[in-house]
Amino acid sequence: MSRSLLAFSLFFTYPMQFYPTRNAIHKLVGFEKENVRATPMQHQIVTIGSFLATVLIGCVVRDLGIVYELVGGERLTHHKIQAATNRPYIGFCSTCLAYILPSSFYLISRHRNSFIRLSEQETPATSEASLNTDEAPSLPSPPPRGGNVSENEHLQSNIYDIASVVLFVFGVIVMLSSTGTTLAKIARPTPS
Repeated sequence: MSRSLLAFSLFFTYPMQFYPTRNAIHKLVGFEKENVRATPMQHQIVTIGSFLATVLIGCVVRDLGIVYELVGGERLTHHKIQAATNRPYIGFCSTCLAYILPSSFYLISRHRNSFIRLSEQETPATSEASLNTDEAPSLPSPPPRGGNVSENEHLQSNIYDIASVVLFVFGVIVMLSSTGTTLAKIARPTPS
């Protein structure tokens, strides 16, 4: 039953993933530009070529375990299912999603004015031009320290800042170590 539902899901997922890939290839090879669309012949060539490439890869590749290890999926093989020794692999994408991006988003949203000021200091010509135009509205300043904000709220925001930095650093360490381990496993010849 579960295999049937998975096949049903993939039957509709593949075309949805194929459409943006085909459009990206059209733009990459120059078939589509700003005001120019691909001709029907170019569209057919890219469609059939992409489809045949995915079918060929599907027929040749038997184990996607290394790919799952790199992105951070769970590698399930027949022997591992029987032995019940499944363990999730922590990879590049999962550590970014779980640790690095949330802490980055928090820090950037909390300290966005500091980031804007830093970018303006790095490019003084751009900052002068942005001050003279009304294109982008200025962001509100954070609440003043010691004004309407209690000392308890200052402590709490500082704890969140520290926790976000720790989470970010932990995510980078885990990402580098897990990706390095997987790449070392790829480079190491497997005994036959």
